[in-house]
Amino acid sequence: MFTSHQVLQEIFQDHPVKQLAPQLNLAYSTVSKWAETCHPEAVSPVERTGQLLEALDADDRLIQHLCQRAGGFFVRNPPVELSGETAYQAENQLVRASAEYFTEVTVAVTPAGRTPNQVQRVRRRWDTLKTQGEGFTQALERTTLRLSLTLLPWLAEAECWAV
Repeated sequence: MFTSHQVLQEIFQDHPVKQLAPQLNLAYSTVSKWAETCHPEAVSPVERTGQLLEALDADDRLIQHLCQRAGGFFVRNPPVELSGETAYQAENQLVRASAEYFTEVTVAVTPAGRTPNQVQRVRRRWDTLKTQGEGFTQALERTTLRLSLTLLPWLAEAECWAV
């Protein structure tokens, strides 16, 4: 994982400080110090925002707002450790969350169902579905899938396949 200094160093390669500083109504020296580790008194807004997010713990409203301003959305990665049995359970949870989302959408597209409350329910279900989908996908990326050699005898010499 990159530090905020490293991220800003990369950004400043593509977006020079000489151009950014006037847009931010700040001095060149102030902005350029943000990318230097030797200036602890010049804590960057990126570092401060990271500290604020850590202090807020599980309150995602700030990061949600920042992601929306950037044209995206925030999906918290749930802690997931999958074994063979729990992978099946996680798949079922994802399918169930998908069905619940589409149920809410079906209600919302009817004239009677198009209420502010229903729209909020669709949003909550969608956010839950994104989180569960991300957790499941990450878990699959971390899980080594072993092929059953009894079902695939032509792979008898292979030990396993990693995904």
